[in-house]
Amino acid sequence: MFKKIILIMLSLLTVTIFTNNEEKATSNTYSGSLVFVRGTATVIRYGRRFPGTVGLGLYQSDTVLTSAGSTAFIRLTSGASIKVSSGSMITLSLLRGRSGGNTGVHLHRGGVYANVNRLRGGSRGFRVDTPSSVAGVRGTLFYVESKTDKNSLDRIAVKHGKVHVKNLKEQNADIDAGYGIENKNGNLSKPGKYSWVKRLDWNMKTFSDVNIKENLKPFDYNKLDRFSTGQ
Repeated sequence: MFKKIILIMLSLLTVTIFTNNEEKATSNTYSGSLVFVRGTATVIRYGRRFPGTVGLGLYQSDTVLTSAGSTAFIRLTSGASIKVSSGSMITLSLLRGRSGGNTGVHLHRGGVYANVNRLRGGSRGFRVDTPSSVAGVRGTLFYVESKTDKNSLDRIAVKHGKVHVKNLKEQNADIDAGYGIENKNGNLSKPGKYSWVKRLDWNMKTFSDVNIKENLKPFDYNKLDRFSTGQ
């Protein structure tokens, strides 16, 4: 009887250790890295804050913040590239598993440009979640902004390809290249060629430059703040 109790305890301990290790491996999954920072960026990991410096590795559940007037570029292991605009906060929330799946980020506030034309390693798609919308794609260049200060407002625009958008009310729409859509206070508008779409800066060539710092022009990235500041 005593031996049976010992064996049961050992088996439970083994399962517990395996489960804890599995959870730790999942949360520590390497996701990508910061390849350029203009201004100030901060990375939050397990409650600790780190300076967002070029070359810093990023992991699942990491949160990246950019201060006012700052821009950060992230290259994910899935092949997607992200440009994080001024005053934004994102979390690397979705990573592909061994059998493939979606990759993506959660946008708490601010704006991101995502280039997902070159997904690899079994990734089937890419999505950006906000507190009130989900934008999913398989290969495109698109923009998502989320504001929650006074009224809830999400804006999604597409440069290349097509993006499918759904909000909390299960309203959904497909957005073609050159069009944008708004999710204001939980109500999804029709896709249209809004004036704010024309003000977006779609320059993502930084990710293909060998020497990042030498190829960047400050003017290219100053335009990132025009939409969020209303200029």
